[in-house]
Amino acid sequence: LASLLTPWGVVLKQVDTRSEIQRAAVKKLMWSALMWLLCHEDDDDDCPMNVAAVHENKEDKLRSLIQELLTSANALAGDNIGSVNDIVQYFESYSLSMPNAIPSKDLAINELPERNGIFLQADELAAQPLHEALLTRIAGADSTARCKSMQAEPET
Repeated sequence: LASLLTPWGVVLKQVDTRSEIQRAAVKKLMWSALMWLLCHEDDDDDCPMNVAAVHENKEDKLRSLIQELLTSANALAGDNIGSVNDIVQYFESYSLSMPNAIPSKDLAINELPERNGIFLQADELAAQPLHEALLTRIAGADSTARCKSMQAEPET
């Protein structure tokens, strides 16, 4: 996989243990859950922001969102995935390997239970008011309820 992605400039870190894989997967899931929201927050479907611009213009909001999801993320990983600063650094490194990328809003909404819902279903661990407010504004009034009530369908 590394040999396929490296020529495209995608930043990779090879991991060897199951716990490292789990922590990396949860960080990537956090990136997928949060970056689409910030890219599409102000666009009204006309002109979304790319991931590099999010880091340039919305770092404080990104940090707040990471802080909200961190307790749930640690629980999902079964381990500490790092500090807010560590995760911001991971997000930025990943994002800047594809700076003009704009995550698909339609795909993210279709995948709400598997992306944002994973964290919201664990919200009893820590409140996520900013996360929920952004979801409601960007994905619709029923999005947080859908995330909390829906379990991802098992693959057959």
